Amino acid sequence: MQDALAGAVDFSSANMPAPQGLSDVTLEDVLSGAGLLETVIGVGEAEERPCPPSVWANPAFDIGPEELEAPDRPIPSSEELSQALFGSSAAPSDVFPYPNAGMMRTDFLFSSPTIRFSRAQKEAVLAWAKEMGAKDVPSLYSLEKFQSDALESIGDPTEKVVASSGNVFYMNSIYQALARDYAHPAKRRQMHLYPEFSGKQVQEAWQASKWLVDAPDSVLTPMTRVGGKDFFVNELVYCSNRSWFIPTRFFNFEGVLWAKGRDVTDSEVGLVVADKMSAIPCAMFQLPWPEIQARAQAKTIFAPQSTDFEKGMPHPDRLLAEGLEVECPPLIIFIDDVSGNTSKQWNVHYSCYVSNAALPRAELEKDGNIQFVSTSPHASPMEIMHAICNDLRKGTTKPFKVWDAMKERYVLIRPWILFLPGDNPMQAELCSHIGLQGNHFCRMCHVGGDHTFKSSNEGFSSLMVPGRARTVAETREAVTSQLIIATHTAGEKPLKNAITSSGVKDSFAMPVLNQLIAKGKVLRRATTTRKALSPEMVNKELYQDLMQKTNIPLRSPLLDIEGLNVHLDTPVEPLHTHLLGVVKYFWAQTIWVLDKNGRFGEFQARLNSLSRVGLKIPNIMADYMCRYRGALIGKHFKTISQVMAFAVCGLVDQTLQDAWLSIGHLTVLIWETNITDITTFTKELREVIQETIDFAATLSPGLLTEKNKFHILAHLPDHIERFGPALLFSTERYESFNHIFRLCSIHSNRQAPSRDIAKTFANQDRCHHVASGGFWQDKATGSWVCAGSGVLHHVSEHPIDARLLGLSVEKPATPGGMTLLPLPPRQLGQPLPHHPALSWSGTESSRVEPPLEHLPGEWHRAGSFITQSGDQASVGAEVFVHSHAAMGTSSSSTTSTPRTPADADVSR
Repeated sequence: MQDALAGAVDFSSANMPAPQGLSDVTLEDVLSGAGLLETVIGVGEAEERPCPPSVWANPAFDIGPEELEAPDRPIPSSEELSQALFGSSAAPSDVFPYPNAGMMRTDFLFSSPTIRFSRAQKEAVLAWAKEMGAKDVPSLYSLEKFQSDALESIGDPTEKVVASSGNVFYMNSIYQALARDYAHPAKRRQMHLYPEFSGKQVQEAWQASKWLVDAPDSVLTPMTRVGGKDFFVNELVYCSNRSWFIPTRFFNFEGVLWAKGRDVTDSEVGLVVADKMSAIPCAMFQLPWPEIQARAQAKTIFAPQSTDFEKGMPHPDRLLAEGLEVECPPLIIFIDDVSGNTSKQWNVHYSCYVSNAALPRAELEKDGNIQFVSTSPHASPMEIMHAICNDLRKGTTKPFKVWDAMKERYVLIRPWILFLPGDNPMQAELCSHIGLQGNHFCRMCHVGGDHTFKSSNEGFSSLMVPGRARTVAETREAVTSQLIIATHTAGEKPLKNAITSSGVKDSFAMPVLNQLIAKGKVLRRATTTRKALSPEMVNKELYQDLMQKTNIPLRSPLLDIEGLNVHLDTPVEPLHTHLLGVVKYFWAQTIWVLDKNGRFGEFQARLNSLSRVGLKIPNIMADYMCRYRGALIGKHFKTISQVMAFAVCGLVDQTLQDAWLSIGHLTVLIWETNITDITTFTKELREVIQETIDFAATLSPGLLTEKNKFHILAHLPDHIERFGPALLFSTERYESFNHIFRLCSIHSNRQAPSRDIAKTFANQDRCHHVASGGFWQDKATGSWVCAGSGVLHHVSEHPIDARLLGLSVEKPATPGGMTLLPLPPRQLGQPLPHHPALSWSGTESSRVEPPLEHLPGEWHRAGSFITQSGDQASVGAEVFVHSHAAMGTSSSSTTSTPRTPADADVSR
């Protein structure tokens, strides 16, 4: 295997036996496959994607104007065509771990997450490539052998799991996913392993209150290394200013690592620990606890009133670390039901993905940073979560050892769960809650009641604001109480009442509860072989049966995970709660009003005429949205929420129009990613949410009693304070990632979908890690290596291959950048058209008032330019202009609204 990875074994098709059936594939079979030819050579993408540089770099295919007119242009030979399409047979200087460039490019193609091939299609593509005379084309056998050996070398994360119910499924280890992130230099440099105090500004999860304040010290990174010495929390530290300190947690402030903890003062009887908390820079740390203890020479260190602090020294992780650093990256775990089919036929799979929350929000949005964990058409979502919790608990006793590519040494990691995004039904199940259809429908508070109560003045007003918060302890107690009720005779009705009144319904407890209730009914009935048991005997029998269920979980493991409060850490999701909730409800009401008043046709015409300039939304498909108004999806409602206030102006009454203004304002706040003042922002957000709820109560009071998402939305400000901008816990990126899952599902053999899909994702992650510059351990030498320069250079120079692996980098727009007006088409026999040059007096800028300074040189007319916010402003667009007075007076902001489209000007 190592010889193969080092390139010592030739994997070309000429030296490997063809697998069964390969020789039967003909060129006609290949061409009959839908889209295979276009997929391989990129035909069909010419309008959107640039052609491979290898094609344009070949002088033989550099078509000039003269050649276009020449009728006798020579036709390239098959050798020239092969070299242009597939490259030279000579491999690049270093394509390690690939034996040659052919294997590399084939691995890239067949490991792409966005283009999946069946086995027959892979055989057809490889056969076609050989028929076309391509060099170094591997056989499918040799490719799969290489992929298997490479995955073994990097680390195969797939593990088999057997649930307590007997369901078998497979999962990819979360620790292996984190190990790849640590071994990837680019990702590791972006990871934040300590919270950050940034004042009132909140942009990332590490600046929000849970990570910074609310998370228990025991789940956070417990140490820091200063001057080559390790300092742990809850250990005494001697500082450079001759003071003493006991840190309890670490955090970043203005680029410097600080420690929060307790000051320690010296006294005649020993060191006294202060009750009040303080903070100092970690750069002041000088002596850690082991050195202090060694210098004390068994003398008493602490005063009698402070000896309790000494009992926790040294920190337990110091003994486990054995000189290595210990770090605790947070996780975002998403689970949902998704169809394994691309057709409308529902093929349910419960799929789980994980994201490394130590990465910035912009990085979390990329598909390459979403890691597949598990899927199963049979196991329940809570069984998958139980396996994940068991996997994470391994780190509590022994942290996982990984290679840190930035520090170039091993570290230990112990991940913890930051929050659990998802839609409302799945989050309710994760919270051991009954869901939105229950009387007490909120998983976060105790609001609710029966329909009579919710229709009363007191109940109706309670739906508009968050109620008394639920706690994990209460939920655990409720589950235990339900189990005890089920061990009593005739416990079915009391059990239903307990579930209804509390809103607690645990997925692990329910099968046990149903079994106990059913067994109690059987024992109370007489049979031909025995008499009916007395109530006391039934209670005793059921209680003994419950006590014997030690091999199965009786309640959700999430209720016992340290650092996770399921009622607080299942944040309100903008897509399902706002877009598919509030916006959808108002859309339906508005369409009904427009139809009733006969104004729907006029509304559709207005919607068609609206401009999307500056909104950063796709085309407004007015005809589609009006025709299929009852079957719209999230992207449509995101557009609707921003433009409806203009489209319905004058068509509906003022109250409904004001409601759409409030909804548009709410959408803007929810999608805000740069919160400069969290206090002011959440105050404004609460006011807008309350205003929207008030409009709903005014226009259709039944919405609040029937549609519980209005109340759920009232909890959003608290979650933004706790986790950061709402886009951090949006599920849109995971819903989009479901497309990649479906591609893996439809190309599995359907015999063991959980295993096949997990293996497919493991191979994709392996290829992505290698091609993007990640490190892995060479098991032959023990050293950590990365892909050769030929691989990395190929990815950077070939955008098509980079896009196949999800590695294409979008260059941010540069403010001030301009695009010239398009040139007219070239006429036959005429010279190439060019942009006319203008003098300063011929430009629109020369006529601006107050006049600008005369600038010499030649100028061209531009069609658009990039604003400071990164938007593309075209000629005729309305923009805000920040103008400076010519004589040094203060600047002012104005709105520029040209009466006629004014051309922008750009210097030559």
